[in-house]
Amino acid sequence: MLEKRLISWLEKLQSSEDLFKKHVYENPDMGDGDLRQHRFRIYALMAEGEAMAFELLRLGMPADTKNHVALIDQKVRGLWDVLHAWHGAIEDQKDIPESFKKGLADIEAGKVVDMERALNDKP
Repeated sequence: MLEKRLISWLEKLQSSEDLFKKHVYENPDMGDGDLRQHRFRIYALMAEGEAMAFELLRLGMPADTKNHVALIDQKVRGLWDVLHAWHGAIEDQKDIPESFKKGLADIEAGKVVDMERALNDKP
């Protein structure tokens, strides 16, 4: 029964990836609803994977269990990475240049001046 659930979960992962491409990764008109659904689906997939891994470990099946749990762990880590990359704090994003992050921090700290003032006033 758990093997069938695992196969179904892996299929959900693939169909979710297709939806993510359409509605998030390659969507030029992506909105808040798309991002919320993205997070929701990732959370749900992670929860389902963790529940299966827990059940497999609880049953204490031999070698197959370890392989299945390792596969689930790998997929859940991948989901975690996607969640963090798309919804994590900007300062934690590895693919965003430090200069951009510093600029955002300066803006948040109020260290900005009006463009006209910057161009016309003496420093």
